Amino acid sequence: MKIASQNLEKEDGEYRARTSRLMKWKEMVRESQKHLALPENPPERIMPGNVVLFHTPSAASEIEIGLVLSCWRGVKAPKMHASEIRIDSCSAFRAVVLNKMSDNDPSNDWFCDSKSTAWVVRTEALICILDVERCVHPRDHDGFMKVVLNDESTEALAKAHTLPRWDVSATMTRGVKGPKGIISKAKANPKGAKRKAEGTDSSAKAAKASKKPTAAQVLKEVAEAEAGAEATSSKTVPEQRFTRSQKGREAIKMKFEKLVKLDSLMFKQNPSFSLDGLCRMKYPVAEGLSMQQMSDSIASCFEG
Repeated sequence: MKIASQNLEKEDGEYRARTSRLMKWKEMVRESQKHLALPENPPERIMPGNVVLFHTPSAASEIEIGLVLSCWRGVKAPKMHASEIRIDSCSAFRAVVLNKMSDNDPSNDWFCDSKSTAWVVRTEALICILDVERCVHPRDHDGFMKVVLNDESTEALAKAHTLPRWDVSATMTRGVKGPKGIISKAKANPKGAKRKAEGTDSSAKAAKASKKPTAAQVLKEVAEAEAGAEATSSKTVPEQRFTRSQKGREAIKMKFEKLVKLDSLMFKQNPSFSLDGLCRMKYPVAEGLSMQQMSDSIASCFEG
């Protein structure tokens, strides 16, 4: 009962701290929205696709406009969420920074692409969600994501540089523990050492014959196989940068094929794919799925 009461007190303390931060954040958001001549109404929900004004968690805190790509739900063990969630359930969000095509561009158009800066920030970094007139997909606009703000959001954005800043901690800092107190399990075990010394030569040979290859040995084997394949192939290896470009997609595809080879060498008795190239995983969606199908769609999956 004592342990249970201590846990309840701890959870209650965490809840109170979380609620206190949320209330303080709402007060600062109302002040900022008043300064921007926006309705004084802190956001209640957030979702991927929202265009937001937020603080960066850097030493010199800046205010940026960004497009939300994903959100994390939960405090103790945050999980990525792909749909709309309540602000009081959101612990962090990832946003890609939107920029103008040129400094002298007077339009309401903002752009981002695969090379744009992205931030993962706490919910407390959010200032407001801006209203958007329309969005244009990269496929319809020369590879750039185009966001057109409405007039009210554009006027508010023009005043953003005069907003008061507030400090926002970087994500993944609470509960971080250093290496202090960590004891390696690799230290010698006297009893184990004694049993090993008493082992016979025949048992040692049998163990050596049945010993599973280490990851280093398998990687060496893969590297040798690839070196031989490259010597007999005229195909050029694309630059190993996983960007949203044709070279990046080719790099992702080659990385996937390399991992499949590694899997078949590490788990020879139970590989992920059969000799016919069919997925062996026991999931309904994996039934009849071939390695070629996955290889063709893997880049689009990562882009999404």
